[in-house]
Amino acid sequence: MNKTLLIILGLAVAIGLAFWLLLPAPAPETIDVAETTSTAVAVTPTPAETVPPTATPEEAVAPVVQPTPPSTPEEAVAPVVQPTLPSTPEEPVPAAQPAPASTVPTTTAAAADESNVVAEVNGIPIERAALTQGVQTIISQYASVYKQMGQDFESMLAGASGYSLRLGIEAQALERLLFGSIADAEVKQRGLVVTDEELDAEFSAQYEKFLAAQGLTEETLRSLLVSQNMTLESFKEGGRTSIRDQLLMMKLQAAVAGSVELSSEETQAYWEKNRSKYDTPEQVRASHILVKTEDEAKAVLAELEAGKDFATLAREKSTDTASAKQDGDLGWFGRGTMVQEFEDAAFSLAIGQRSGIVLTKYGYHIILVTDKKAATQAELADVRDRVEADAKQEVVTERANTWYTEVMAAAVVTVRDPMLSAARQQRINIDLGLEAFEALRAAGTVDQPYLPYIIGTLYENRIQNLTRAKTQLEASETPDAAQIAELTAQIQEARDKAIAAYQETIQLTGSDADLEARIQALQSPTQTPALAVPE
Repeated sequence: MNKTLLIILGLAVAIGLAFWLLLPAPAPETIDVAETTSTAVAVTPTPAETVPPTATPEEAVAPVVQPTPPSTPEEAVAPVVQPTLPSTPEEPVPAAQPAPASTVPTTTAAAADESNVVAEVNGIPIERAALTQGVQTIISQYASVYKQMGQDFESMLAGASGYSLRLGIEAQALERLLFGSIADAEVKQRGLVVTDEELDAEFSAQYEKFLAAQGLTEETLRSLLVSQNMTLESFKEGGRTSIRDQLLMMKLQAAVAGSVELSSEETQAYWEKNRSKYDTPEQVRASHILVKTEDEAKAVLAELEAGKDFATLAREKSTDTASAKQDGDLGWFGRGTMVQEFEDAAFSLAIGQRSGIVLTKYGYHIILVTDKKAATQAELADVRDRVEADAKQEVVTERANTWYTEVMAAAVVTVRDPMLSAARQQRINIDLGLEAFEALRAAGTVDQPYLPYIIGTLYENRIQNLTRAKTQLEASETPDAAQIAELTAQIQEARDKAIAAYQETIQLTGSDADLEARIQALQSPTQTPALAVPE
């Protein structure tokens, strides 16, 4: 993906962030997902300049699918599908925003074509066209990220894992539509509106902030848009629509939360709990030249030592084509952003100092540190206004989440597609989802050869959770032998059922190397199978 498009996508994020970010989500089963890759992250409006071409799908973006649901409400409906690139030398990659609920085709109960209705919430129909549009939006987001890394996301939608992935995306899109319908009804009932004055002020503020951050003029942006067959006028109109929805959802959130007044003691408690958020960590700005082989790196280093310009060599030699266009510049980053080897080298160098050859899983780097910022620790007096606003917003968010949980629990939701209905159950609670999929298999009413595969992945997830619980119990000061034995038996039962499910999938669909590998791992008594996330 070229820089022009990244800038445009960055603006799309900058002027349309909060609509879906404000929406809470179903309270999922509490599961430690630290070791999984199923994460959706909200982006900041800062276009990335570089993604190593060797990044793998696992390091890129784990689709919001099975078997582990997000661990927080924000993750469950996080709209911006950003790559999870742990420990890689680049900034976050913004992706295009999904259409807010108000821009998705809606249908009244009277006007709906029954044959096209896929779900209903409180008597309000959700039509197939709306779901299809929502699914395509999410797929497009993933595709744009994978394309930047030279990978074809569409190809990942094939086969058993591809079907499971698509079904998870459908469930994600459906959840957004269900809440969109409920939120829309609540907005109308409360008579909430966004005035033209409010819209003009907020759009102008976000728009000007973005232009300043990117060093763009409006005319420069116009040219960039024209190069992508877009007009500034239509782009602004789309941004205003997103901002209007954003402001409307903020009003709804505030309305359901009610008035919030905090005492000085409550503000102080929030500060003590969150003070690190207001500190500025140590940061480095660096450029790099990335090549594939050590011999290439030695040749580049020799040229640098002979006096050749670093920026020129980065443009000519670096395989990280995105940063190469910026003379190798990676921008500012803190600790925990890069792979460890890269981080260690960058933070150990002085301003203007160049590294030797640094080997990471992406290849051979030569790093030049161009600037540094020391860590600073904030004092409450300096950030009191921010702290008070954030403390109030935390209360508002908690109350809005409670409201959402209650209205969704009270909502009458009917999903007509049985597989999609089971997938929705899985998003809410994995065990409920497993029961639903198992019931479909037992009934034999669904002609879907990949149904056993999904069941197998969910049993693998159960193995992970049971194994984690067993490990924690064994490490406790007073391990209960009976409980450990029971967990061991449950793990074996889940292992047997996962193997049987995968074997059934092979019988229905033919030989599959991935499934064979899963079965072999499950059958090995010395291995705990990796979490079955269809990548």
